[in-house]
Amino acid sequence: MPLIEHLSRLLAEAGAAKLVVSGRYPAYAGVQDQVPGLGPLGGLMSVADTLPNGDLLIVPVDMPRLAPARLRQLMSACGPCLTFEGQVLPMRLRLDAVSRAALRRLATAPPPLRSLRALQQALGVLQLPLLPEHVPEFDNCNTPLQWLAMRP
Repeated sequence: MPLIEHLSRLLAEAGAAKLVVSGRYPAYAGVQDQVPGLGPLGGLMSVADTLPNGDLLIVPVDMPRLAPARLRQLMSACGPCLTFEGQVLPMRLRLDAVSRAALRRLATAPPPLRSLRALQQALGVLQLPLLPEHVPEFDNCNTPLQWLAMRP
C-alpha cells in the first residue's frame, strides 16, 4: 500500500473529515504549488488558498508510525498553532487572516526564514507534551525500503 493510502486511512481513523493533498498527485486531486521552490511552506500556502478558514491538521506522508491517538490530541487541543514537543509536524493550524498573512509574509522571506518552524514561531506555537514511548511514532521514511521496514 502506498504511503499516501496509509496516511489517508490513518487520518480517517483519527476523525479527519477531509483530506487535501499538497503536490502534483492527480489521483488524489493534489494541489500544486502556486510558487515553486518554497518547500513545505509553499505547499501549505497553496493548499490554504483552496480552503475556507478553520482548523487544519497538517501531517507529512512520511511518518507511517503515527498513531491516530496522537492526531486526536492535536485536534482536541486549543490554540492557533499546535505541535508536539521537539516536532515540527504534525501540526494543527488555525487557518484565518492572521495565519494567511504569516504564510504570505514568510513566502517572500529569505530561504533560511522560509520554513514551517518560522511559521510556528510567528504564530506562537504551543507544543504539547510528548511521552518518550511515543517518540518513535514520529520517525520518518524517505525510501521505499524504509517504508517496507516501517510498515505497521
